[in-house]
Amino acid sequence: MNAVIYSRFSTDRQTESSIADQVRVCSEHATREGFHVAERYEDQGISGAAIGNRPGVTRLLEGALGRRFDIVLVTDLSRLSRSQGDLSKMIDRLVAKGIRVVGVQDGYDSARRGHKLQAGLSGIIGEAFREMVKDRTYAALQSRAKDNRPTGGRAYGYRDGTINSDEAVIVQTIFSRSADGASNRTIAAELNSRGIASPGSTWSRSERRCAGWMGSAIRVMLMNERYTGRVIWNRSEWVKDPDSGRRIRRERPRSEWISRRDESLRIVSEDLWERVQQRLGPALHDARLKSGGKPKYMLSGLLRCGECDAH
Repeated sequence: MNAVIYSRFSTDRQTESSIADQVRVCSEHATREGFHVAERYEDQGISGAAIGNRPGVTRLLEGALGRRFDIVLVTDLSRLSRSQGDLSKMIDRLVAKGIRVVGVQDGYDSARRGHKLQAGLSGIIGEAFREMVKDRTYAALQSRAKDNRPTGGRAYGYRDGTINSDEAVIVQTIFSRSADGASNRTIAAELNSRGIASPGSTWSRSERRCAGWMGSAIRVMLMNERYTGRVIWNRSEWVKDPDSGRRIRRERPRSEWISRRDESLRIVSEDLWERVQQRLGPALHDARLKSGGKPKYMLSGLLRCGECDAH
């Protein structure tokens, strides 16, 4: 019988070596049972909270449609999904195609009676574990924020919690050019023409959406209050869409923000900051901050009414 192996590791202290461990365990089981391993599917560094953002699972389900294999081997059901709803649906899809799902270490087998009960319990436990990790992480970061300690994340212009002098010069240039009337795209083009490394250029990514500076990156920088020495934590949260797996930013109420002033982190003077914000306009600033996208109209937030002074 043809079998495939699916393996996944997320961010809960797992590494790429766990993929090799999962493949080894499943391969040994296949050898004992006399299965032929036809293909391997994997997702590295991806949470099991949703299906849509996992290319390995997508290819697995596409293979199931063509009935290219008879058995799916996983070390345990949490590798398939940590979502109660997704796990049951995925197994139902595979079983409906006549494909058997086997969890080598947790003893799951879709060919056995009562397998749906075990899958349901596994989904509940996996989802509860994911929520527990999320709550613990939030509580730890909240304590660090209240103690005025770093909470992770890195803005351009800073390194290891202090100002990076080389990048700070670029930040000041960006604000000055914006205050003088240059558009975000113009500023990005100028930086690219000078060969200035863009934010994220040193990140370890196998795929990149773009190269160099972009107007959108300039826009985000121009609204980042950290450049004035104001550090804000818990301003927003990222909610994952259960179908696509894409993360959606949502603004939190101001009452939940934790902020502090640290002049040692100031890169942009108050005067320069205010000039840029006045040019952006409050309506444009708020709309873009909430949506993360472009304004509805080309001149939204830039023109004011001569009668009521509205944007």
